[in-house]
Amino acid sequence: MRKIIPILLFLLTGAAVTSSTHSILRWKQGKDLLLPKGGYGSGFLDGKLILAGGTHWKDDKKLWLDEVVAYDPEEDKWEILTPLPKPLAYGASASQDGIFYFVGGAGPERPERAGYRLRKQNGKYRWQQFTTLPMDRCYSKAVILKNELFLVGGGDNVADLSTASSILLSASLSEQNSVWKTRSPIPGEGRAVFAAAACNGQLYVFGGCNADAGGVRNLASAYRYDPSLDRWNRLKDTPAPVRAWSASSPDKRFIFLFAGYSSPTPSDPTIPKDGQFEKRVYRYDTVSDEYQEVSPLPHANADISFHFFKGIAYGAGGEPRGKARSPWTFIGQF
Repeated sequence: MRKIIPILLFLLTGAAVTSSTHSILRWKQGKDLLLPKGGYGSGFLDGKLILAGGTHWKDDKKLWLDEVVAYDPEEDKWEILTPLPKPLAYGASASQDGIFYFVGGAGPERPERAGYRLRKQNGKYRWQQFTTLPMDRCYSKAVILKNELFLVGGGDNVADLSTASSILLSASLSEQNSVWKTRSPIPGEGRAVFAAAACNGQLYVFGGCNADAGGVRNLASAYRYDPSLDRWNRLKDTPAPVRAWSASSPDKRFIFLFAGYSSPTPSDPTIPKDGQFEKRVYRYDTVSDEYQEVSPLPHANADISFHFFKGIAYGAGGEPRGKARSPWTFIGQF
């Protein structure tokens, strides 16, 4: 397998950012992961934060995982659940109504087109394949809108960002053997390792990256998709070009953008020439189309996914530096 470009890093752009004492997140750290990981699928299932699959570094070697762990916020502890059917990473994930979905991604040797779902049956968590993608998809994002699973962006090879696309697919979760439909693609260039979230019935996409002259170019563009109209609208650019970051919404108006890897921008001379791992957090207002910088994470990190549960943000793992994975569990409260 070709050497993978260090894609999983974070970026922040040069758009204007408002500052305020409002909506400040108070951060604390929970129980560390037993096995640090990144590139996992994540979401909340039965009140617990799920991290499925992913990668881990040991002795300068990247290892692909089938491990599935769950963090219990009430007990502040991690437990091991039923593993994935095979080692997988860089897939898309979402959860709803007691079911966790993991779609696509890749194993250590080849891409994966299967989509799996995890749910508790007869007191035990079990994985079951529920779909097959019409194409290879890595570094995509998934959200659920009105019981329909949307899969956006990404490419067909974890080692080649030149395959990053703007494609949007959807499949009904109400129908057995649902067929994937092609929707209107994201306007403009393809993207991978971007942030995406559902908010008030719509899909939002922020930043990411693609290939550029043999390297990686971070993106600052952002878009909103209305599924009822099958139409995208351009939003204000993110405060800096960022990749390998995360987005999650606690309500029907705001979306929070967490950490990642940023590249330099004229409006922010503090970012080094080669970019940097970020700990900054932004709140995006879907009504005013404005970004507000809020309390940063305790440590800089990329490739960490956050999810709001009962108004509290939870995230774990990630990439704090090249060829490394983080054991940290971050908890943010208003």
